[in-house]
Amino acid sequence: MKAETPAAVIASSSTLIVCLSDYAATSIVLDECHATDLLEGKTLVQLTSGTPKQARHREQWVEARGGSYLDGAISAGQRFS
Repeated sequence: MKAETPAAVIASSSTLIVCLSDYAATSIVLDECHATDLLEGKTLVQLTSGTPKQARHREQWVEARGGSYLDGAISAGQRFS
């Protein structure tokens, strides 16, 4: 699927995977696309680095808008020769 804006992606998807530089970047994207009105019935999977407090805050924010939330992490290992 190709979408022109984050709002179009959110509107047309049931599961959203977010992996940005930090939680502040996620907040900017969600605020700019007015995600408040688009999250009902959707699942947001957050893979952005942050603190447990930030994860709980985002979970409460998503659930207050009728969505479900899953927080995870990406672990990138180094290759050693």
